Amino acid sequence: MTAPPPRRGPGRGRTSGAVRETRAAVAGALRRADLEGARLVVAVSGGQDSLALLDALCSLRGPLRLELVCAHFDHGLRGAESAADARFVRQHCERAGLECVAGAAEEGRQIRGEESAREARYGFLSLAVERAGAAAVAVGHSATDQAETVLLNIVRGAGLAGLSAMREDSVLPVGGRELRVVRPLLSVQRPALARYCQDAGLAPRLDSSNESGEFARNRVRRSLVPLLRTFNPAVEDALVRLAENASRAAELVESEAERLWPQCAREDGGSVSIARSASSLPPAVAGAIARRAVARVKGDLRDVRQGHVDAVADLLRGARGRTVRLPGGLEAVARGDAVVVRPGPPRAAGPEGPLPLPVPGTATWSGWLISTSVEDAGDGDRPPADGALTARLDPALADGPLWVRGWIDGDRIQPSGMTGTRKLQDLFVDDRVPREERRSVPLVVSERGIAWVAGRRVAGWATAPRGAGRWLRVRAARPPT
Repeated sequence: MTAPPPRRGPGRGRTSGAVRETRAAVAGALRRADLEGARLVVAVSGGQDSLALLDALCSLRGPLRLELVCAHFDHGLRGAESAADARFVRQHCERAGLECVAGAAEEGRQIRGEESAREARYGFLSLAVERAGAAAVAVGHSATDQAETVLLNIVRGAGLAGLSAMREDSVLPVGGRELRVVRPLLSVQRPALARYCQDAGLAPRLDSSNESGEFARNRVRRSLVPLLRTFNPAVEDALVRLAENASRAAELVESEAERLWPQCAREDGGSVSIARSASSLPPAVAGAIARRAVARVKGDLRDVRQGHVDAVADLLRGARGRTVRLPGGLEAVARGDAVVVRPGPPRAAGPEGPLPLPVPGTATWSGWLISTSVEDAGDGDRPPADGALTARLDPALADGPLWVRGWIDGDRIQPSGMTGTRKLQDLFVDDRVPREERRSVPLVVSERGIAWVAGRRVAGWATAPRGAGRWLRVRAARPPT
């Protein structure tokens, strides 16, 4: 969106309270990270937070002997608006006398959803840091972002690591490399950064995608946080304190897991064996050892949820012969006096084309048995005893053809309770469905579109009407072996 150019150059705004306090917070963060005299890449989108960060760092170039390189990435998601953002950042850096490295999504690469955009952005920033010979990349995450991240992680069922959310100084695995990320604004709330920009004479760009209800973070920001403020007006501060306390606890647990690792685990080529004796450790420490084992074999913890970690830890206390599937094509197998985390066997891909789904009847698709029946409401309102996934759909769907198939890029669903549609890619990201499992999730489809994402969402238009005497029962289960 169009915005006027800054009224003052970076670092020359009035030294109001917001300006002084923000610059002091940034200086303190860099000193704690031992980055005085360092060369830094600064990620700048042109928005309020990153522009305030760049301005504060410019004001500290002398006192902290900093060398700065600006980096801007165009995701290519907002057309002319994205291009205008890139021009704005480039012109801003020219006035500040800063080098500006620009990047854009690869031609032909489709970026869908928050996770895909994040991967592309951090891949670019990692290369920018390497080419600039910089010590780290500084990003504009604020205390408000931290609070939103904690809420997202709570909703997704996080453990201590998830409650810790973002850290002021961290190392991220990116494309086989390690990227050091510093967040100097992590103690500063977003309203203070708005005052900073106003007082420093900065005119940040506005990102229209921040108003979209399609992204989970935006829905947390616009709906959940305002609701929580009715219980505690300072809820963001409370969530940031929760993250800080969880981070301290996580560091203690990780330290203990590292100390005990040589006694409890043995690395053998591409696998890790965890001794069953680890089950006698405090649950948090045993979980940290399980988490570390998965990270050693997988190479990172992407898509690894607390439920996966708990499942491995449960194997330590369980019977022999059990197997748990893990993200990244891994598996954990209970054997003898150990649990082995290792690469699993290749998984068979599901059929590419749709498979007709009779009503009533059954269809076998990609290892799933999908069955349908039209039932009286009073007879069908019982949960399955075998853990199968079920949905109650509008019985009118039985009058037309139905199919079962897997996810196709670009698929969308209109979830029950929403007026608009959502990309399945974003739904899978929000639900933390591992990449390698997404195309094996059964989709029940009619001529109108996706009616049911098995175990995830029912389309609003496909939901059985309230008070209906009958409904279409669809059931998805793994056939017994």
